[in-house]
Amino acid sequence: MALVQSQHQQVNVESKHHFDSAVQQYISRGFAPRQMSNEFAILFKPGEQKGLGCGFVLCLLIPFCWPIAIIMLVNRSKQVGEQTITIRLQEKSQPTLPGPDDFAPAIPAQLQMSEDRESWWDGRDWVRADQAAPPMARRSADGNLWWDGQEWRAVS
Repeated sequence: MALVQSQHQQVNVESKHHFDSAVQQYISRGFAPRQMSNEFAILFKPGEQKGLGCGFVLCLLIPFCWPIAIIMLVNRSKQVGEQTITIRLQEKSQPTLPGPDDFAPAIPAQLQMSEDRESWWDGRDWVRADQAAPPMARRSADGNLWWDGQEWRAVS
């Protein structure tokens, strides 16, 4: 009984062009298609058959060479079996561009006023409190005033 060692390899490609090129490359190396679709191809190559040769017969004829014949028989029985290649097309998905809602706001969550209480920090710059109301500030019920932490100010 011969021990046959089969080999399997998986190849992933990222485009239809690379998929077609890989299939053609393996076919040129002696592989044949077993199963194919637009997304995958299974190719195979039959294993090599090794003959025992004249040396084996000669070792059988000489009784003290039988251990050598057994070693030759074991080595020859480990034949290379069928080679199989699976080629899969795994196209990269196109990256989606982030939308405005995907970014965290630059405005801090808590209101920070300057020491002189004339400006508030927007996360990047100081903004004059008399020119714009901070969006994170607490508002009055009617929305006309905002709380700066010490006093109510008119929304500009």
